Amino acid sequence: PLFNYAGGSMCKISSLVVNGELTSSEPYLGGIVSSFSGGTIENCVNNAKITNSYSTDNYTATGGIVGYLDNAKTACTIQNCVNLVPITAKTYVGGIVGHGVSSIDAGQSVTVSKCINIGNIDSNSSESGAFQAGIMGGSSFNVTYTCISITDCLNKGEIVSNFSSSGAGIVNVLSSQDFVAVKTS
Repeated sequence: PLFNYAGGSMCKISSLVVNGELTSSEPYLGGIVSSFSGGTIENCVNNAKITNSYSTDNYTATGGIVGYLDNAKTACTIQNCVNLVPITAKTYVGGIVGHGVSSIDAGQSVTVSKCINIGNIDSNSSESGAFQAGIMGGSSFNVTYTCISITDCLNKGEIVSNFSSSGAGIVNVLSSQDFVAVKTS
């Protein structure tokens, strides 16, 4: 990734392109940022094939733009971003975001808008509990009433689910505490 970790209310990552191939044996991997904790990522393109082979505890968060949204003290916005290439990993795999925030301050939001995934999404896990989707693999927040807004996004990649894992075109699994708005025009 360009950044292993980035985030904060003043964090803005804009107009970047990543080419080549990214491989990792760490739990989090993203084409632009592996672990993101708030701020804005906009107008970025991932053109680097991603393979995450981490297998220690059967948990990965891998995405074309962001692998893992984590411990956000401020809103997370990802807009006008594109993933062009295949992504292969074990559990939470998404064309734009692998895994949504595990904890975020109450009242903050996660917004993914006007993003496109072209690449195929493949969970190479033979275990149950693998979630993959064209935009966001999944989310499990530790606060109540967090808003996840996914608007005007498009998935054109194939979603490959192995064993008893599940795949979805836009977003896969969400926790019962999430308030979700998914809209396309």
